[in-house]
Amino acid sequence: MHYIQNTQPLVHVKDLCKSYESAGNSIDVLHNINLTIAPGERVAIVGKSGSGKTTLINLITGIDHPSTGDIFIQQQAINKLDENSRAQWRGKNVGIVFQFFQLLPTLTILENIILPMDFSDQFARSKRATRAMELLSRVGIAEQAHKLPAALSGGQQQRAAIARALANDPPLIVADEPTGNLDSATSEEVLTLFGELAREGKTLIAVSHERDISQHVDRVIQLKDGAIVGTKI
Repeated sequence: MHYIQNTQPLVHVKDLCKSYESAGNSIDVLHNINLTIAPGERVAIVGKSGSGKTTLINLITGIDHPSTGDIFIQQQAINKLDENSRAQWRGKNVGIVFQFFQLLPTLTILENIILPMDFSDQFARSKRATRAMELLSRVGIAEQAHKLPAALSGGQQQRAAIARALANDPPLIVADEPTGNLDSATSEEVLTLFGELAREGKTLIAVSHERDISQHVDRVIQLKDGAIVGTKI
């Protein structure tokens, strides 16, 4: 365990509820979620399909908005921000790794990594390509920089997606089923890379169906029917 438990939490979710209106009915997806995550902690959120995992991380990342409750990231109440402010905040503070990579198909891998830096204007324009190449080297695919995503294997595309998530040096990395489309050897390499990032101070939240992810994280949080039903350290 490499994180400090007694520091101010990086993520603090308080009395969080989310419901959707459908055909005149209110459908509860999450109810009364309370959660704190320390800086540098690696947390897995597990549960069956429909348990609320993706909804929870969409709320934590500011992609979606809670019905009630508060979400603090580095003491910033992101649920109080309007949509534009949340998008700007997210670009600088959260790196998201999607299950299906979501690399833009008409841009090279290098251009995909530079894009978040352009969006958030985090780094000087003259330094962005160099930083992108450093990140691609870090994840082991620098030689793929000038190829389009379709030319890469699934594992290589996932590495590119991780490099893109790191582009603006965010404190929080959120990964939705990061190994769901990878073979076991590549999955192990990706999870090892996440471990290295956590040792460098990144906070990681990973949603997963994989039971063996527990050996790669500090804590496993189990969701069932929109509620936290167990925590395992």
